[in-house]
Amino acid sequence: MPETVKVKTKTCQELFKDLEERRVELRLEEWPVGRVLPVVGLKEFFGRSFYESNISASFKMGLLNEKGDLEEKTFIAVRFDSLEKPEGEGFVGFCILENEGTEQEYLQWCPQIPFFALAEDPGFTWIEKEGKREFVFNHVALNYFYDQEKHKCPKITTVFYTDDGTHNICHLRKLAEIPGKDNRLTDLGDGWKLLTSRPERITGERKTDGSFKVVKQIAFSLIGPDEALNQQTIQRAYDEATVVEGFSAEDEWAGINDSHILPDNVQRLRLRGGVADAVPVTISIRNPFPDQKGKIISLCHRARFDDSDDGQKKVYLATIALWDRTDHRLILEDEVPVATRYDFPKTKVKINSFGSPKQLEMVAFLNGLELVVS
Repeated sequence: MPETVKVKTKTCQELFKDLEERRVELRLEEWPVGRVLPVVGLKEFFGRSFYESNISASFKMGLLNEKGDLEEKTFIAVRFDSLEKPEGEGFVGFCILENEGTEQEYLQWCPQIPFFALAEDPGFTWIEKEGKREFVFNHVALNYFYDQEKHKCPKITTVFYTDDGTHNICHLRKLAEIPGKDNRLTDLGDGWKLLTSRPERITGERKTDGSFKVVKQIAFSLIGPDEALNQQTIQRAYDEATVVEGFSAEDEWAGINDSHILPDNVQRLRLRGGVADAVPVTISIRNPFPDQKGKIISLCHRARFDDSDDGQKKVYLATIALWDRTDHRLILEDEVPVATRYDFPKTKVKINSFGSPKQLEMVAFLNGLELVVS
């Protein structure tokens, strides 16, 4: 059995109430609500429209120009879903972030870069390796199979890629593939790497519909300085991860989307993601932990189902968790709610396989965390 650490449970309802009390202190005067990030050029390239969502944080990489030289650009990875087949038919591609840091930010589709089919939830980190920075990209992969009753079922994995230090966005080599989603790597700056994950454990207890209850709790594992990042080490880290028991309440779920070591002078955080599984958004907030240099902060999602007249709706909120690291383990010190669907403009809503947009209208999945150093 994996090792566990127990924490005091905060329910989604408690976090929603907490956010109502602290929303004013988190908001910036010049940025009271979130903004939509338009995507330009995608419809013209493919000849049809898409849902766009679950964007990553921004990152700088090289792209070959007409002269064959690497030219540095600011990119954001985006999940796209077909309007005709929105469930499990999407892909992850790359856009250039234009007018960065202004109210006129937008995403320019970049067709020169290969995209990843049947993929979602992109993320990345930078790894220090032999004095060089190595870009490690990840996405959730959906590999479909048919069960005995001929139902189409997804086998969900997370795939990691590396640029091998080339700084070329078109050079991404597969590094590893592990089960499930919400798996992220973070460089801790001293040679150690952190893997956060969300393993699923099937219990012997049955739900009212007769199926076995599945427990989903976040987990973490550390990869040592002398261990190379490869399939074996990342798989071992996943298999031996320490489960944070009680992080989310029963019948709710959570995940860690992005983590960073907190440097000095970070007064603001920029969050990027998507709402209603249909539209990319961004928002800047005050850093709730400005004086915690050297500790780890994580952008997390919390979620639950809410029964309504139109069926079950997914209700999401974003939190920032603060972790201390001691004796090669993480200790949760605090968790602060920072945003919900109400913090962003009304937008179109993805119609899922149930045919009702009501289930996804309250989804705010903030996927990327940027530290704004003042």
